[in-house]
Amino acid sequence: MTGPGTAAPTPTTALARVEQSADTGAQLTTVKDRKAFLEVASRADLDKLPPAQQRAVLIAFGQHTGLRAELGEVMIYQGRFYVTIGGRVRNAHRLGLFDGARAHPATMGDKRSAGYQEDDIVWWCEVWRRGSPRPFRGWGKVTRAEIDVARAGDKTKFTPIAKHPVEMARKRATYDALRLAFPLDEELSELSIRLIENAEVAAEATTPISDGSAEEIEAALEVTEEGAVGGKKRDMTEAESLELDAQQAALD
Repeated sequence: MTGPGTAAPTPTTALARVEQSADTGAQLTTVKDRKAFLEVASRADLDKLPPAQQRAVLIAFGQHTGLRAELGEVMIYQGRFYVTIGGRVRNAHRLGLFDGARAHPATMGDKRSAGYQEDDIVWWCEVWRRGSPRPFRGWGKVTRAEIDVARAGDKTKFTPIAKHPVEMARKRATYDALRLAFPLDEELSELSIRLIENAEVAAEATTPISDGSAEEIEAALEVTEEGAVGGKKRDMTEAESLELDAQQAALD
């Protein structure tokens, strides 16, 4: 924002090129365009740009990574790009390799072995990726100190950790697992795809060995959230979800 008598900032050559690509809907396919975008993306002061330029670089970032800035999948936080949980989910589906996820609250044994405090709210999440022999596990926690500080603050302002500590811990775990399993801007070669498909065909030809019935396995995979916060779970609104993203961004 510029005040009286203050000259508006002049876009650099790189920023001007990125703005033009975003405004015309052009993809960043040329070497010059991609170099210009990377020059802008490496800056740590994107929040100081005028709103129109922030919009342009967000759209350009979406073109570069396959995310939708207009849907809130990426934002500018503390001067840098931040991918929200929605963006991480889209990125996981982008290559067609996402093969499921499972989130679960950590047991007391999990907490002790991982070095967490007993009164921390801790979740873990496993994300399966085609071609990987084992899932990627991420962890998320909300400490008692975080909750106490949030609940002692402004009561008129929505604070995700104060009202939804369990959902926040679960979301952090899911985010962590998706980030490990699916890096941004990843590209696969045709050889990699063929190797994945061949491995899946070989796996399907192998008779699976089960230690229990289908009903027992299904019951073991269920995630129960009832009672986790001392009452019935309430779905969050879109506005609350965006606030959760901002809280998550502050910790990354």
